[in-house]
Amino acid sequence: YYLKHGAVADFRECIVKIDEARKRAGWEFYYFWQWELTGCDLPKIHLVMPRTKWADFVEPDGSLRRVLVEAYGEDGAASLMAKFNSCIRQEESFVASLRRDLGLYPEK
Repeated sequence: YYLKHGAVADFRECIVKIDEARKRAGWEFYYFWQWELTGCDLPKIHLVMPRTKWADFVEPDGSLRRVLVEAYGEDGAASLMAKFNSCIRQEESFVASLRRDLGLYPEK
C-alpha cells in the first residue's frame, strides 16, 4: 500500500483494530506488515502473507468483513474499512517465490 501523506497514524490505528478483531474471533491467519523506511515514494507498507503452497492462499473460514462486523457491528465495520481505504493512495500486489537453487545458503 502506498499511503497518502499524513495518513500513517490513521492507517496504523486501523490495522491495530483489524488485528484485535481477528484475534477476538480466533481467526488464524498468519501475516505481518513490512514498513519501508527509505525510498522516494513513501509511505509504503507491505502486507506479507507467507505461504508454503498455493492452496494456502485460500481465505480462512469466514471473511474479514464478518470478523469486523462481529467485533464492531455493521456501522463500526463499515466506518473502519472506510477509514482504512481513505488512507490508501495506491495499491499493488505481487507474489514472490524463494528459489533456493538461485541463492547461496549456509550448509546445515
